Amino acid sequence: MKLLIHDDFVKEVKKLPKEIRQRVKEKFILIERDPFPELQKLGGFNLYKTRVGKYRIILIIDFGNSLIFPATIDLRKKVYKNLTKKKEKEFIKKFETLKSAT
Repeated sequence: MKLLIHDDFVKEVKKLPKEIRQRVKEKFILIERDPFPELQKLGGFNLYKTRVGKYRIILIIDFGNSLIFPATIDLRKKVYKNLTKKKEKEFIKKFETLKSAT
């Protein structure tokens, strides 16, 4: 699997504590090798999630093209509250734009 990372996600990660940033990098290494043990389907959405301590990463997975797109990261208590169908469409639009650019 190949990671496609948008600049918005990089900005979000840079705001996190140094320890969490390192753990996010390690999590992506695991996901690239074998995504299935690390990911869970998000109910009601075409998105996946993975845990990094108290943080959750919301991802789009394109299994057909072996692509992983981390859409957002935030504390567990915030990330689900802010997730809507409108947000999901925004994430998919960013993913499609990034995918077509590569």
